[in-house]
Amino acid sequence: MVLVYDADRGRLVTRIDPTQALTNVHAAVDVVGDTPLSWSPDGTLLALPASVLTADAPGAPIRPALLLMPLAGDARVLQGQIPGTAAPVIWDVRGGTVAHVLSAPLAPALRYRWTGDGLIIPDQPLPPVTDGAAFSGSLASGAAGATFSLWQAGAIVPIYPTSATPLPSDAAGSRAVDFYGAQAAIWSPDGRYMIPALALAGPFPAVPGALERLTSTPDKCTARGLPPCTSTLLPYPDRGLAEVVGKLASATGTERDVAVPIAWSADGRLLATGLPQDGLDGRTGRLGITLLNTATGEIIQRFTLDSWGGGYLLPQLSSVLVWSPKAPRLAFIDAVSSRITIWSGITTSH
Repeated sequence: MVLVYDADRGRLVTRIDPTQALTNVHAAVDVVGDTPLSWSPDGTLLALPASVLTADAPGAPIRPALLLMPLAGDARVLQGQIPGTAAPVIWDVRGGTVAHVLSAPLAPALRYRWTGDGLIIPDQPLPPVTDGAAFSGSLASGAAGATFSLWQAGAIVPIYPTSATPLPSDAAGSRAVDFYGAQAAIWSPDGRYMIPALALAGPFPAVPGALERLTSTPDKCTARGLPPCTSTLLPYPDRGLAEVVGKLASATGTERDVAVPIAWSADGRLLATGLPQDGLDGRTGRLGITLLNTATGEIIQRFTLDSWGGGYLLPQLSSVLVWSPKAPRLAFIDAVSSRITIWSGITTSH
C-alpha cells in the first residue's frame, strides 16, 4: 500500500494499492534496496522498478518491469521482453515498452543529456583533477532542460584495496578509496522516458597506490553496489562534499567502513549527510544529520534522532535522505523502524 500525503496541508491525498496489478503479471518489487520510488515530472505518476517471473519455478529467468501508480486511476505494470537481463533499461512510459537497454555504464561526465529518442549521452566532460582545480558545481548549477547532473542523492562509499591495506578496524583505515555512488531515478523533462536506477559513480583522489590496487580488482566495487572500479577521478562539486569526504577520511576504527548518505537541496546551497562521527551506524543510540553550506563547507545545522531497533539499515546507494523540490524540507527514511522523519523550516540563507 502506498500512501500519498499533501505535506503543505497535512492531509492524506490518496491510497494506492498495487497488489492486484502486480499479482496479475507475477511481478514483485524491491522497496528497501537501491531502486528509488520516483515522481513523474508533472507529479501525477509514481514509478517503482519491479521484476516479472517468466515461469513458476525456482531459478526461473526474470524480465524487467516497471510499476506505474497514477494518483487517479489504476496501477499497471510495464513488462520488458528480455528475460534474464541485469542491465538497466530505459522505459518509454507513454508507449509502455522498453526503449533502450544500457549494456555498459555511462562514460563519466559532469552532466548528461536526454536525446529525442530516449537515449542518455554525456553532455559536459569531466575537467582534469588537480590539487588546485576549481569545484565543478553541484547538481543545481549548469544547463537546464534535457540535461541532468552527475551529482544526485546517493552515498560516499569507502572501499579497501585487496593488498597491503589495513583492515577496517585498524586506526590507519583511511587508506580506503572513497567512491561517490548513486542509483538515481531519472525522467526526461517531458515525462516520456525514464530510467529507474541509473548508476552514477566515481572515485575521489586517494592515497597514492591505493586506487591502482583497487582498479585491478573491479569486483570490489560491484560488491558494494557500484559499477566496476575505474581510475577516472571526480572533481569535488563543492566545498560541502569535500568537507564530508575529509571527515570520512579522518574517521577511524569501524566508523571508517560506513556508507555515508548525501543529498543536495533543490537550490544546491545545502548538503545533508550523516557522518560516522555522528553515530551513523546507530551504535550510540543517537543519529546525527548534518547540514553543510556547499559554498563554504561550514556546518549550518545538526538534527538528532533517537535510534530505534538497535541500529539503522542504510542501503548502500539508496536515497535515505530526500529533499523536497519546492520547500526547505528534509526527510530521513529509516528502514529498520519503518519511520520517516521530516524537518521543515530549514533556512538556506547562510
